[in-house]
Amino acid sequence: MDIPPGLAAMLGEYQPQPGAMFPGMRGVTERLTRFMADKILRDACKRIGVEGVSTHSFRRTALTQMSSAGIPLRTIQEISGHSDLGTLQRYLEVTPEQKRKAVSVIGF
Repeated sequence: MDIPPGLAAMLGEYQPQPGAMFPGMRGVTERLTRFMADKILRDACKRIGVEGVSTHSFRRTALTQMSSAGIPLRTIQEISGHSDLGTLQRYLEVTPEQKRKAVSVIGF
């Protein structure tokens, strides 16, 4: 996978410590689970009055932003790990402006 230069530099300087990077609950799980990460995010957003946020919504937003930027669906499919383009397309939001722009290409 391609890594942006800034991130590559940060990773090059990273000095990992022994153990999990994101430890789980002591005595329960060794590593932070996907479900616990989602709960932590939701709880933090709730404290500041933001609702409807999840790790899944972040993923959907990132994929939609790629699509809106003109990244080919096949590329987004590779990045997201979706095995099926149909599944990926259900993730992506289409704005009224995108629809207008697409129809305007026809030339009427």
